[in-house]
Amino acid sequence: MMRSAALATFFGTLGGAQRIAVCFAGETRSLIEWPVVASFSQHIRPTLERVGGYDVFVVLSEDALDDSMRDAITSAYGAIHVSCAPNRPERIVDFVTSSTARRHRGCARGIVGNPNNMKVLRQFAAIAACYHAVTRHELAPRQRRYDWLYRLRTDLVLFSDIFEPPGGGNVLVASGGMTDNAGFRCMNDHVFACPRDLCGPHFRLLEIMRARGLSAICEDRPAAPRCTWRDALVDQRGADCAIEALPPGMTPQWFPHTLYDGTYDASGANASSCGIVRERDIHYTLARQKNGNHLQCKYRLEDLWRDKNAPQLGDFTPLCERVSERWTAVRGPIPF
Repeated sequence: MMRSAALATFFGTLGGAQRIAVCFAGETRSLIEWPVVASFSQHIRPTLERVGGYDVFVVLSEDALDDSMRDAITSAYGAIHVSCAPNRPERIVDFVTSSTARRHRGCARGIVGNPNNMKVLRQFAAIAACYHAVTRHELAPRQRRYDWLYRLRTDLVLFSDIFEPPGGGNVLVASGGMTDNAGFRCMNDHVFACPRDLCGPHFRLLEIMRARGLSAICEDRPAAPRCTWRDALVDQRGADCAIEALPPGMTPQWFPHTLYDGTYDASGANASSCGIVRERDIHYTLARQKNGNHLQCKYRLEDLWRDKNAPQLGDFTPLCERVSERWTAVRGPIPF
């Protein structure tokens, strides 16, 4: 169904072609349901083929996958790697219990004691596992390093084409669809893309947090300078720096944001608060299966956009509603 590995090899030999790794990482959700698979085929695959070639890696927060599920994922996406990263909360919070400084424990509990924070942090275990799968593949014989990494949610349904990797040293995220809270500008983690050398703060977030320890996150006035993406490119223990603590009301998307030189701006008016992250308009929703199959149409395609005057805002809502109705009526994964 998808292009062969030979196509990626061919494109990789052409001057200027971009070689891209796509990571589906997190809970299984609706990954093999037909709206998600069709979205990839129509709005992601053509774009990535046009700029060069791509490989798909899938790491799911599951204890195990049966052969039928593994085969369905491989068939749907042409995935060259499918594996599990069991969702073990203790792997996420071990940096909390390892702290020796009593004064940090209250701060730590504030981070991991919040269920919403834990929900965000857990996904980064699968994201890290996918990153390491990509790295192992790059080191295999006759392979070369990827130019870009894209990380996608496993329930993502696009109605416009995904952004192409541009030149320059910026990380890309979607501008709308996650929250219309201005303070979260440039923190959307539903769709994330990074030049290969700038992927550490997102893909290796838990490793960075663990290596720095709570003293690097919870000090009110840390003696060390703030960590940035430059520190994330070296040995995680190689630089003396501190990760900036969560501002009030903020969620753990803040941590990679601040590593990418982002700052907190409650108004969302200061473009420099994004650091080296840049937003791109893409129109998408999420395919939910709780309480029956449905797409979050107007909510994701209109309500959760800061810029209510964005081009094409709301144009895709009617199509989304038709797709949602069909998905509700035709249950189950797309037949391959």
